[in-house]
Amino acid sequence: MKLSPSIYKGRLTPYVLLLLLVCPPSYAATAIPPTLIKFGVMEEQSDKVNPDPNASYNRVLDAALYYAVGESAERLAGCGYRVEVLPSYFDWEDKLSPKERAQELERAGAWIIFGPEPSYSYLVARKGLKSTAMVSPMAGARAVTDLKAPFFTMYPTIDKLAGAAVRGATGLKYGKRYGVLVDASCPSCKDFADSFTTLSKDNYRQEFWVDVVGDAPDLSRLMAALTANKIDFLLAPNYEVLSAYVIQKVHEKFPNVKFVGADSWGDDQVSNMKKYNLSSTVRGVHVRGGRSAEEMRNHYGLYSLHRSHEGKAVLPHYSAYMMVDLVRTLVNHLCKTRPKAKADFLESLKKLSSDHFKSKIGVGVFSLEGGKADFLYAVAE
Repeated sequence: MKLSPSIYKGRLTPYVLLLLLVCPPSYAATAIPPTLIKFGVMEEQSDKVNPDPNASYNRVLDAALYYAVGESAERLAGCGYRVEVLPSYFDWEDKLSPKERAQELERAGAWIIFGPEPSYSYLVARKGLKSTAMVSPMAGARAVTDLKAPFFTMYPTIDKLAGAAVRGATGLKYGKRYGVLVDASCPSCKDFADSFTTLSKDNYRQEFWVDVVGDAPDLSRLMAALTANKIDFLLAPNYEVLSAYVIQKVHEKFPNVKFVGADSWGDDQVSNMKKYNLSSTVRGVHVRGGRSAEEMRNHYGLYSLHRSHEGKAVLPHYSAYMMVDLVRTLVNHLCKTRPKAKADFLESLKKLSSDHFKSKIGVGVFSLEGGKADFLYAVAE
């Protein structure tokens, strides 16, 4: 007997109404509860001596996560899932802390972990995991990008970043001769310098390479190399504290030397170099994943997330956008594959390519004048 259409001109047909009264739908009494997905978050936090200087940074990351989860809640529920967040912020000075935090999140049942940002911390954290996927927003060392699923990074490859830096230095007519100063304890910094050297070998001439360790190292070898070799720019793709220290010291004695850096120097709304009171005559160029702050906001459609910086409301940082991007991609994956348990989810991720979660936003090229950074242009991914 044909029962449909069961709704006729906005009313239930008498036959279907009788069936509903006599035999009510079984799902009303036996609804299947949604599968719980535990989403782990690992990021650096301050030490006890300098309490929580990254509080605003971490709060924005948290806000981005809850924004993305809320945005996708209805669709997730429709696919049979709900999310529980497991945050874990570790002491950046404790080199073993990432591994311990990763193990804690795995024991707590995290299906996937977002973070950490630095390549070193990511690689240490990975050693603590046996059955949990991990996605970093910014880890870019070759040791990270060479990993197979379920270990991923969303950041552009080192070659893409270094290639954009070569293009930036060329466009600004920085000259042909350069030296290198690299933090030997930073895997991505060394990889960046290696890639820059390879990609620029037909156009530039490397005069020297100096390795250092620490935020304020002895620069006597660097100064000797600068005295013995005339260079046009110094390649220093290091973390902000070391970069600022080197720029200050070099600019004092060699004011004509320009600087080329990587992602830790900041962007057009928050320059990490500004707080170090660099001379107004310092000139440089640096690269980082993403575009200008305004373009990032428009691309991801995040118009209600802001953070505080120097008493002003500014747009979210790069990792906040990556958080939203990851959740959106994960929701698509979950609704497509419908895993019933963590083990099923892990197996589904192992089948993906290692660049599955990689952002398509590209690489931004920024100028540095004194401590001020300005967005120049973006290089497509």
